[in-house]
Amino acid sequence: MSATSEYRELMNAQIELLGLRSGQHILDLGGGVGDFSVRLAEEFKDLELRIAHLDLVPDALARSRRRIEATGHRGLSIVRVAADLDLVDGRALPLRERSVDAVLASLFLSYLERPMELLRGIAAVLRPGGRLVLSSMRRDADISRIYVNALAELPPDRRQVHFGPESAKQFEQIQRVFLNDAATLVRLEEEGRFRFYDADELESMIREAGLIPRRVSSHSEARRRRSS
Repeated sequence: MSATSEYRELMNAQIELLGLRSGQHILDLGGGVGDFSVRLAEEFKDLELRIAHLDLVPDALARSRRRIEATGHRGLSIVRVAADLDLVDGRALPLRERSVDAVLASLFLSYLERPMELLRGIAAVLRPGGRLVLSSMRRDADISRIYVNALAELPPDRRQVHFGPESAKQFEQIQRVFLNDAATLVRLEEEGRFRFYDADELESMIREAGLIPRRVSSHSEARRRRSS
């Protein structure tokens, strides 16, 4: 997904909404394979930041490290922590209160059992005047379209760049797995295993957590602003 233009535009829009300045301490929650840090390294090269990258999957954190090293960028100081972000049983985020300037929670709130606990945890670690950028796929989003568009953007030459020559040779199998993942997401949402959120729902949750919503918009609106 991170190889597609639509995803890159979303990440760039989120970075701009964070209003980052050099010297700040940033929290990247559920950051997976490091798309946030990679976009910073590739497109916002003048920023020097301290980033705490938290994710449940150690292999994703390891891949994030390799991807950042491949960019050659040295302005990002990144601490990677494997952590369960479902804050049940009294767990808290492994950071001091009021210690971060900005938080990115991109496209992962839907998969938490108790998302409100995480939002309250974010409110606790944000400094006064800090900023949270939170995103989710909309309720009943056409996930299959997103996946099909992603595949259309990966001609053979780009497959080798993003997946390596061996994986590129097996791209048809990768493609089937990719589309099966889309179908699985739809099924799990329908079964209530997780949920996507409309903008008004996210706004209500943010207020309940003690934060103040400043801007609520769809990705399509963000794309129009960037092109105007």
